[in-house]
Amino acid sequence: MQLKSFLTAAAATVVANSVTAVAADLPAIEIVGNKFFYSNNGSQFYMRGVAYQSDTANVTGGATIDDPLANVEACKRDIPYLQQLNTNVVRIYAVNTSLDHSDCMSALNDAGIYVIADLSAPKESINRKSPTWTLDLFDRYKSVVDMFAEYSNVLGFFAGNEVSNDKTNTQASAFVKAAIRDTKQYIKDKKYRTIPVGYSSNDDEDTRVSMADYFACGDSDEKADFYGINM
Repeated sequence: MQLKSFLTAAAATVVANSVTAVAADLPAIEIVGNKFFYSNNGSQFYMRGVAYQSDTANVTGGATIDDPLANVEACKRDIPYLQQLNTNVVRIYAVNTSLDHSDCMSALNDAGIYVIADLSAPKESINRKSPTWTLDLFDRYKSVVDMFAEYSNVLGFFAGNEVSNDKTNTQASAFVKAAIRDTKQYIKDKKYRTIPVGYSSNDDEDTRVSMADYFACGDSDEKADFYGINM
């Protein structure tokens, strides 16, 4: 995943107590202009990211995807490898909101790793062939926000992944933009901290520039806060 000129860097501060070393909560990441910054000291944050999922199915394809944040044993097993890669962000393509994620989120925090979570899931996403933005789908998005808003190491949410993937289905992007707008408003209404909401696109030669322009246009309450490109 390459983020269009919004990329950013990080080392977590480790706080030692008398028995063991425990990481403090990572500072939230904020967007100012078109860059990410640490909220505690204003220094710029550069992503060094890994797509972290147990399979590679496309969320919009309807296949089942395991939730890596709900498997604490695998999470703790993998973190040392992520650290060897100097990773400071992982992207999670789908989460199961009926499961507990606290142990893995805590372990990632302690390792200095932030999370970008997709709001959609298999069979709970905007369908490019027949796009709609429904109350049921919005409830799914809200449930993910509610589950993860408390974690300071949640860097942001993706409101869609390659929903429009060529020039024949660009109309589906209007529904993703509605999802971005409503999710951002929901975060405000719930008085959560300001968590960025973005979109992840494919790299189609016919649409790459116009898609980026479309998601970047409009008022701040409706445009994507950040824009990813799957290369």
